[in-house]
Amino acid sequence: MSELLDLCRKYFGSRDLYEVLQISKSSDSKQVKKAYHKVSLLVHPDRVDENEKIEATEKFKVLGKVHSILNDKDKRKVYDETGSVGDDETADRDWNLYWDIIYKNITVEDISNYEKKYK
Repeated sequence: MSELLDLCRKYFGSRDLYEVLQISKSSDSKQVKKAYHKVSLLVHPDRVDENEKIEATEKFKVLGKVHSILNDKDKRKVYDETGSVGDDETADRDWNLYWDIIYKNITVEDISNYEKKYK
């Protein structure tokens, strides 16, 4: 199980990163940034009563991690395709699938084209 996704459920009522930011899966980076800003204003520790600061700080940290995943093209692709957020899930991860998602498969043609370009 993912610690980040568990914290998302605890603080935001959902294990879905898109639901945390209240956006659709098709949102672009500009929409992700705008949604993050909107939600961060609601949970920022400086905007709550003193007795709520500890929880608000934790919410704000979780929100920052959500933003960092959805705002990074590669991390978002991994999340979209595997549901993994890269925290404590590494023990059960299918590493071949993970690297296939992150890095393009290199073919003989790619190597030949590279060779032609640089010779």
